[in-house]
Amino acid sequence: MSDKLTDNGIFTDHSDVTLLDYLDMHGQPVHVGPNCVVFADRDGSELGEWAGVLDMDRSDLSGHMRELARKVSDWSWSTSDPIVFDVRTFKRDGFEELAMLLNRGLSPAEAVDCLAVETKGLSQTDWSEWRGVSQQNVSGNVSKAREKLE
Repeated sequence: MSDKLTDNGIFTDHSDVTLLDYLDMHGQPVHVGPNCVVFADRDGSELGEWAGVLDMDRSDLSGHMRELARKVSDWSWSTSDPIVFDVRTFKRDGFEELAMLLNRGLSPAEAVDCLAVETKGLSQTDWSEWRGVSQQNVSGNVSKAREKLE
């Protein structure tokens, strides 16, 4: 197992660091791009954990994460810390499928819901409970995704 800070963010090959887990913990990413995925760590605990894993001072890692996040997003980081992942961390999770859906014009919510329901086979009810949104919300996103993909 390896954990390191790359030019594109945190890279890890730990099997327990998955895109769906991060969606569950932090909601939709602030940014999804060809080199990195950025999540908002609203309570600050995730950044502290990664600082320990990477053997870095938390404030140094925070500064580095903010620098990377500002390069790809104009999100205001006044109430949360960015967690920036090197996109290779999520390659094994079907990240290419998510990127393809986004490139075809789906919103992040539509792409994530479509991927979970249509590709991964989760029921809309189970997925909506996991995401903490209504089943109607997921159903609407999946319907819009299907329309855009036709």
